Amino acid sequence: DSNNKNWAIAIELLKKEEPAGAFFALRRLAAAGDTSAYAPLGYLYELGGLGIPREPEKAVYWYRRAVAEIDDEIAHVRFGSTHFIALVESRSESAESI
Repeated sequence: DSNNKNWAIAIELLKKEEPAGAFFALRRLAAAGDTSAYAPLGYLYELGGLGIPREPEKAVYWYRRAVAEIDDEIAHVRFGSTHFIALVESRSESAESI
């Protein structure tokens, strides 16, 4: 099954410390509706770097889905902190443009 193959790819790439490749495998899994990929994908969006865009808003989106759809405990915590950081950053950017 393609989901199992994508999980195997994601795990192998993370072991090889190639998060960008794992990121794309997780995106495919999430797009296919694999709810267990939501929180790890959010985490990679939250951190960014090494070829992965840092996008707190997308991290919040994936954490929110993980909370709503599978009540993921880690996503609950990461959602709150990432949402707060995204709000602070957006307000800071708004203030700088004045």
